Amino acid sequence: MKVIHKIALISGLCNLAAIAHGLLYGLLTVFPTLEPADLKLFLIWEGASFLLSYLSAPLVLYFSFHSIEQVIALGDEARVSSALLEEARRKTINLPIYATRISTYTWVLVALSIVPIYMYFRPDNPVWTALHVSVVTILIGTVSGVFIYYVTEWYSRRNLLPLLTPADGLSKVPGATAPTIQFKILMLIVTTCAMPVMVLTVAAVIGTVTAGAIIYLGVSFVALGMLQGIAISRSISKPLQNVLGEMARVRDGDLGARAQVLSVDNVGRLSEGFNEMVEGLRRAELIRDSFGRYVSREVLEKVLSGDVTLEGELREATVMFSDIRDFTAISERMPPVELLAQLNGYLDIMVDTVVAFGGRVDKFIGDSVMVVFGIPLTQEDHALRAVKAGLEMFLRLEKWNAELDKSKYSAWRMGVGIHSGVVIAGNIGSAKKMEYAVIGDVVNTAARIEQLDKVYNAGLIVSEQTYQLVSGEVKAERLDTVILKGKTEPITVYQITGLKE
Repeated sequence: MKVIHKIALISGLCNLAAIAHGLLYGLLTVFPTLEPADLKLFLIWEGASFLLSYLSAPLVLYFSFHSIEQVIALGDEARVSSALLEEARRKTINLPIYATRISTYTWVLVALSIVPIYMYFRPDNPVWTALHVSVVTILIGTVSGVFIYYVTEWYSRRNLLPLLTPADGLSKVPGATAPTIQFKILMLIVTTCAMPVMVLTVAAVIGTVTAGAIIYLGVSFVALGMLQGIAISRSISKPLQNVLGEMARVRDGDLGARAQVLSVDNVGRLSEGFNEMVEGLRRAELIRDSFGRYVSREVLEKVLSGDVTLEGELREATVMFSDIRDFTAISERMPPVELLAQLNGYLDIMVDTVVAFGGRVDKFIGDSVMVVFGIPLTQEDHALRAVKAGLEMFLRLEKWNAELDKSKYSAWRMGVGIHSGVVIAGNIGSAKKMEYAVIGDVVNTAARIEQLDKVYNAGLIVSEQTYQLVSGEVKAERLDTVILKGKTEPITVYQITGLKE
């Protein structure tokens, strides 16, 4: 059965229940006092009204909601045009309120037509009876509309919205509307309090109110109120239970949680807000994980907790540069895909080593890596950490070379230069893009020292300043006193060959 046919069936059954409600009330009030001709007239008109409402609803729905049928029939959103898909989503969201309007408008038309038709066929009779029947008809339409809304909403949430909900949420669909929770509660009050009072008032005025009618209205509207209360509570509690369940997953560390969004009312927006919050947490975790690839977990937690200032400041630190030797020649011999894979494998080893000793990767410069020790966390032994990391990098590079396929790849070599001193650390960049980095003469000097390895082929070279900080812990040989490019003062450099212990 097509969706439209199911909605029409729902509308018809709800109208039939409302008609039965009106007829029972009529038997207790108006009908016993009517002449046979009047009773026949009213029954014929009520039956015709039911058929009118039952036949008009599917006809209007078919032409108004044909896009829903088209999208569901195709099955795959990729085969549907964006305009048709957007229209189907909007009409699916609006389906309950739209179906309710069709039914309500029909019954209002019926109610307004009763008085002139009665006066036409029974011009000598009082108009009060027709007015009473008109009010009862409005009551029927209201009851029918309430049932149609909640049953259609249930059907739509169960069968249609899960198929058509966009990734960014239902509230982003243009033209999507739905009654708020406050409006639903207001309608509950109107249909269970105001409407019965209005009907009883009219009945009292024309003298048809009876004890049976009062009891029937009381019982029927209590039942109607209970049904509406259950429908309202389900429309709130089920989505909230879903959100609570997904919140429990987030609490347990599962950021793949996602609440189901099946409405655009207050609760639906709450579910969308929860999903946006989880997406924000997911992005934050991604940033945390990405940042954690370049700094130790301890440094990462300090930065995220706010214990490390990101404003510019002068700090004592040690800067390390490492560079692959003859990388240009390697890149000429190796296909780009293999070269990138090999380079990433090499950098994985270097970064893991640096992080293990508490260093922070400041940046990658082609095949070179710049690392800082002592920033952003203060490390009294930053120079020794850098030297130990450098020695470990050579050991791991040697092991990595041993595992290479010698028939395809030649061994990789690198040079490392280290220098210690005062640097400027903080956020550097523009308002649109910034990064935490260090600058200053120490950085430039460390880069120049690393380049000396091309001359001395010494592997790990440190400056005099760094050597003085680690001399009691390392084995070293004095290489030379040189004037680095761009400098005027000579600097003494040392080759580190190992640790004393």
